[in-house]
Amino acid sequence: MKRSEFDAAVEQVAEQLHLQINKTSEHHLVLCRPRGRLTFSLEFTESGVFIYLYFRTTSWDWDGERTDLNDVLSVLPAVFLRIGPPYTSCMLYDVEHPVADMPESEVYARYIAFMQPEGLLSISADTVHRLTEILLALAVYEAHLGEYLDFTPNAMDRYSFQDESILQWVSNVRTALGQKEDAEASYCSRTNPRWLFYRSKAVGTTVCYSPTTVLHLRKLIDASSPWKELEGPTVQFYKSEQAHNAAPHDEIKRGRNVIALLEGTTDAMMVPLENRLIVLGNEHLVFFEVDCSRDVYNSGRQDIITRQRQEQDILFDGCVYKWAERIDGARFEEFARDLLSRRRGIAHVRRTSVTNEGDAGADLLCTWDVPALADVMRTEGDAPIERRTIVVQCKAWSRAVGKSDVTDIRDTLERHDASGILVIAPAVRRSLSEHLAVLRRQNIWADYWGRGELEEQLDANPDLVRKYADLVTYTVPDA
Repeated sequence: MKRSEFDAAVEQVAEQLHLQINKTSEHHLVLCRPRGRLTFSLEFTESGVFIYLYFRTTSWDWDGERTDLNDVLSVLPAVFLRIGPPYTSCMLYDVEHPVADMPESEVYARYIAFMQPEGLLSISADTVHRLTEILLALAVYEAHLGEYLDFTPNAMDRYSFQDESILQWVSNVRTALGQKEDAEASYCSRTNPRWLFYRSKAVGTTVCYSPTTVLHLRKLIDASSPWKELEGPTVQFYKSEQAHNAAPHDEIKRGRNVIALLEGTTDAMMVPLENRLIVLGNEHLVFFEVDCSRDVYNSGRQDIITRQRQEQDILFDGCVYKWAERIDGARFEEFARDLLSRRRGIAHVRRTSVTNEGDAGADLLCTWDVPALADVMRTEGDAPIERRTIVVQCKAWSRAVGKSDVTDIRDTLERHDASGILVIAPAVRRSLSEHLAVLRRQNIWADYWGRGELEEQLDANPDLVRKYADLVTYTVPDA
């Protein structure tokens, strides 16, 4: 599909849904409702199109400090899209306030990026269909938002952060969160929408008292049954057809404890997003800044795979995917290159050296359009996607690869003028996965593909199982 045809199709969809469309540049389209604060953006790259939302209120909308509005009203559409069609999982990015030295807990604006199953999309009729699904869902959300929030149009809103009722509630919230004090926290009460709000960046948590909102969200979850759940050794899995999330057990327990202390009940529902765990009590919403992404899902899946491999080796003398005991390094690198070349968003993959020669810490280099790191504040106007040079290290070892096996990462990135690293190995130790997570928090793009990720991609590319039968085979064990 040509870009001009794609643009024309998007314009037709916008017209049908009564959306304004603004072409801010050759690479950026923005769709929104008249006077709407939630905007829908399409960012075009050489590899495809990346879609995301932007939300920010202004002083024309509400009085008082607006962190509560910018926080809650950016999380709600992400929740709505996760618990109902199109069942997409979003990443939230904070946008930096243009004025320096603002309170840490303030939310100036947010990007909401579609990560699962979207990521980077192709310029195609299928993408137009998917955009239409998402825009229709957002139209339903916006049409019912006032009902969800206990909001009355044109009614007066009374904003306060000093009433005795809000101060007593804040004290209860801090007790529930295990906080004594937080001078940087943001809190307030409103009458339209009717809620109490508290946000502490120090503990990465927002608490909102809004019984009406909770009631509607719980009804939507009950009606849609958005996922299948499974309890794993370390995480709870939430699997929809197109979005796979997982939440650590200790975070779920923490959420139930907060609800129990605030409401006297452990009756809570969980909604996982890419970088939030939403806890719904009967009267309160709690937002934890927690990684519930596909990475956590795959890490938890790896724990199950390890256990199943032991069971299948003992009980069935084999497993569904059987990896060779000895894997040739050159063949594994070729296999990794084939997988990468099929990954959407990768514009180019190349070797750094001839096999068995010095590679300066890198086997492959990728030019890759990847999502920005969610822990890093974004500047307004910058899309939450970046073109990066990624160093790829392929470890075709018979033993699991740990942190000590991937050294001098910063020097390697500097040597290759790269901004990220990907480790590909059939078996990865927790020490390495935790080390890469630390690097991400330090603004270094870092990831790994272990057996779970590799087999998931083989499911989507069965021809590679035939091509690399010397590395991996597919067998069906006897009952």
